[in-house]
Amino acid sequence: MARVSFPWIRPLWQQLSEASLAGTLAHGVGIEFQPELGSEQLLEQLSRLLLCQQPIKDSKAIRACGQCKQCLLYKAGTHPDILRVAPEPGKQLGVDAIRKVGAFVQQRSAQGGNKVIQVLQADAMTLAAANSLLKTLEEPPADTFLIVSAAQFSLLLPTVRSRLMMFPMPRPDTAMLRTWFAELAPESELTSAMLNYAQKRPLTALQLLREHQPLPQAMLDDLLCGTVQLPKDADAIAQLVKTILESLHLILRDYYERNALPEWATRFQSLPKERFAQAISDCYQAGIHLRNDLQGPGLNANLLTQRWLHDCRSQLTC
Repeated sequence: MARVSFPWIRPLWQQLSEASLAGTLAHGVGIEFQPELGSEQLLEQLSRLLLCQQPIKDSKAIRACGQCKQCLLYKAGTHPDILRVAPEPGKQLGVDAIRKVGAFVQQRSAQGGNKVIQVLQADAMTLAAANSLLKTLEEPPADTFLIVSAAQFSLLLPTVRSRLMMFPMPRPDTAMLRTWFAELAPESELTSAMLNYAQKRPLTALQLLREHQPLPQAMLDDLLCGTVQLPKDADAIAQLVKTILESLHLILRDYYERNALPEWATRFQSLPKERFAQAISDCYQAGIHLRNDLQGPGLNANLLTQRWLHDCRSQLTC
């Protein structure tokens, strides 16, 4: 999906950018990790501003100029005064990565300005990594800013949290979403159910509206009721499988991030939460294999997909 704006984070951006320009921004900043709500864009925008030599302040907003040497280096991905650390997929964020943060902090700025460190998915840090980060946060140099991003700050050590100025991501209200969707998906039919869903997953909702796809819960409803209508065309079947997989993935993401099922999924739940989540996971993994199989030649896409749908219904309704 092309880059979009997030109007609900403008007040928070104003707060952060004004503090940056005034020199009052904390050297340890915590930003809630919520990509659907624009957290990644906010983090990058703040990093660019902190490195920019000639920030712009006008009637619209405070922002990096985009033209100075620092901005051009940032855009090219070659700025020497920014460091990003993140865990490898499926792994914890280890102490070796955080030790790189400590070493980077002690270095002089290569460009004579600020240094910026992004610690991503910080709630995946090991205890040793958290203690190492704590030492760095205790006495950061005046020209160094650590931006720590985590989906659940409650999982960080209390001593780490106490040294961060933490900012939860704002959530859009329905009036703001109506305006946003009218601008970005003007020909789409916007229901109250979609608006409620979009307050937590606005980007996913926008994609569904633009592609004229049904809500994820509607897909799950059809799946459990056995009313999924398979198209005859193989490409259309592959797209349908992709949509169902996205619906299953949304449930799993909520479960693993918050140990909870999303509200729209609970009405389908006929098993204990843990068993239902495991069944969803099994269906999802089988669907991934099916999606890969459908890319090969000479297969009966309709028959394979029917079998998968039947197996999913059996597992989720037993």
